[in-house]
Amino acid sequence: MAVVLALGAAVVYGSADFLGGVASRRHAAMAVALTAQAAGLAALVLLLPLLGPATVAPRDLVLGAVGGLFGGVGLVLLFRCLAAGPMSVVAPVAALAASIVPVAAGLLLGERPGPLALVGIVAALVAVALVTREDDAAPAVTREDDA
Repeated sequence: MAVVLALGAAVVYGSADFLGGVASRRHAAMAVALTAQAAGLAALVLLLPLLGPATVAPRDLVLGAVGGLFGGVGLVLLFRCLAAGPMSVVAPVAALAASIVPVAAGLLLGERPGPLALVGIVAALVAVALVTREDDAAPAVTREDDA
């Protein structure tokens, strides 16, 4: 079941990145991010009754607001980058950057990754090095709206 949920999450995140990037090339990144957040809120309101009752403390609301603020800013920046750069580079680098915090937190809290996780971490670092390297022989790519 975990694999099915992970694949579903990957499809949803990948689709959201792609569609958000395409929309951001035609519209302002802020407008695209607000639309995406509104769609997420609508889905949450529809699914919330299925979760049952919960106790929400004031601290939970504050942490949720702070997380929402940083998440919203990150989404606007992601969509702006997807509009300006090649999606095939921006999306995986952004996904890896988002995974740095939980991996670092786990390591700092004493968790030790297994051999397969270590291979994944090394592969991710090599992948970022490969997609972000510059080739001096390649011509510079410019966009009319950035000039």
